[in-house]
Amino acid sequence: MEFTPKNLKEIITVYMAYLHNNISEHHELCNHLELQAHDHIIELLNQNHSNNIYITKLLEEISKSRIEEASTPNVDNSREVNPYISDFTSRYNAHLFLEEDHDKVKLSDVYIEQNYEQINSLNSQADFLFEMVGLFQFIKNFINQYNKNILIIEANAGMGKSCLLQRLVYDKENMFEKKNVFCLPLYALGEINNETIKDPIKNICEHISINKSNLNDAILLLDACDELQINDMSSRMSGDNSYVASFFRALRLFPRLKVILTTRPNYIEPHYYPNSAFVITLKPFNIEQINKWIDFYNTIQEENKKISLNFRKFLCNP
Repeated sequence: MEFTPKNLKEIITVYMAYLHNNISEHHELCNHLELQAHDHIIELLNQNHSNNIYITKLLEEISKSRIEEASTPNVDNSREVNPYISDFTSRYNAHLFLEEDHDKVKLSDVYIEQNYEQINSLNSQADFLFEMVGLFQFIKNFINQYNKNILIIEANAGMGKSCLLQRLVYDKENMFEKKNVFCLPLYALGEINNETIKDPIKNICEHISINKSNLNDAILLLDACDELQINDMSSRMSGDNSYVASFFRALRLFPRLKVILTTRPNYIEPHYYPNSAFVITLKPFNIEQINKWIDFYNTIQEENKKISLNFRKFLCNP
């Protein structure tokens, strides 16, 4: 089927029906139209044609479908296997950096749940303050309760962003129950070009070997947005044609997809955060957490490799 202004309304109507699972008897046709509609609608969005009457209607329908999400049963989708799942899991079970004895202390032995705080971006609903619970419980609430589909986690280098995602993947059965989980370190995309920026979701799906339809009612963990390989620095963080702006626009077509994205602070300009996003920052360990980490470490280490009392005092009072 050719895409022309004459039949754009028909294509979007079929796509909306696909979203609401109202035409299962034409499933193969819907899959075909869904992929074509995605490409065409994303192109219109990228051309700032989002005020098109049919596009506006589609986005309204997508917004409405978020309300229905909490009452919709999870869909297994054959539990698609993501090649990066095993990599994230193995990193969580790997020995700590600079540890000589690889059979001793592992990240999983000493992992500590971090504290966090909310950041209100210019585009976020400033009066919407979520209940302050532990980080893991907040992520569960984000997945199962909150009417937002993007969680942006900011922290400086070495603060545990990647370790957090590795922990989530390791414990995905508990954290995400029966939902499909896909993950990707964004530096694995290689050099970003104009085609990638045009449809970032398509490029991500190619790297994790899935179709766009697999993202329905799934969890997508994206690590290290600040490590995207883009030669044009201005395209990283700002501008309507930047990678992040295009990525956030494309996510509007996936209302049941939950995205967790990590990045260093100030990499993405706050006014590009969509209204559908939470933004939190990870906080440094407090004294209690430092002592807990040292206790975990010393329990496993041999006597001559334990962290000494003097060094413990230094870590707690630098």
